[in-house]
Amino acid sequence: MEIKSISIIETIEELIGNIQPIGEINADNESFDNLKIYEEVASIMLYRIESIAYEYINSPQYSISRTGEEAAITINEIIKSIQPIDVRSE
Repeated sequence: MEIKSISIIETIEELIGNIQPIGEINADNESFDNLKIYEEVASIMLYRIESIAYEYINSPQYSISRTGEEAAITINEIIKSIQPIDVRSE
């Protein structure tokens, strides 16, 4: 499963392009635009996982509730692992 996940991430990164700035304005503008796409993809994926959690966690069918529970666990683990980052205001 991990190999499949890594392959999917590599494919997404190849499709989107570099997201890390390098200190050259044209390349950094492109990586910034790519970062915005990357963020949007991540946001959509997290929203879909969250939706599955809410929709299926209380299903009376085990095979369905198992999916909802797994999605809920994943969302909760993500929430716990994220530390706030102070953003400078200009």
